[in-house]
Amino acid sequence: MQNQIFERGRFKTAFPKSWSSSDENGVISFYNSVDGVGALQFSIFNVPNSSSLILESELSDLIDERYDQQTVINSDFVKAYYLDKETKKHWKYCLFRKPGLLIFASYNCPEKDIKIEEKFVEEIVFSAYSLVK
Repeated sequence: MQNQIFERGRFKTAFPKSWSSSDENGVISFYNSVDGVGALQFSIFNVPNSSSLILESELSDLIDERYDQQTVINSDFVKAYYLDKETKKHWKYCLFRKPGLLIFASYNCPEKDIKIEEKFVEEIVFSAYSLVK
């Protein structure tokens, strides 16, 4: 895994050496440029009162209530999953908070490829959650 810092030090994560990253217009993306099947993207929001927000509601609003399952990991981290039956795309969403910040992550891939990058996506998201101060 390699570590990288984004957003002038506000966001850091570890990701596989075989993956690439980009930071364009405030959206940080990770993907396997050789044989990847999806893309993981993070958006960081300055929210001075982030500790007062109910993350389940915030995530629901961000994704227009499109989810099949929502899971609360703890009071600072929530996930949701969605399978778009029309496009056959699997979506995974995460929202977590750090002091003064809300960090939204989304990942999508074809339904048939759900398991291919799942482990890496979980590791990158958990790393970002753990490393952001």
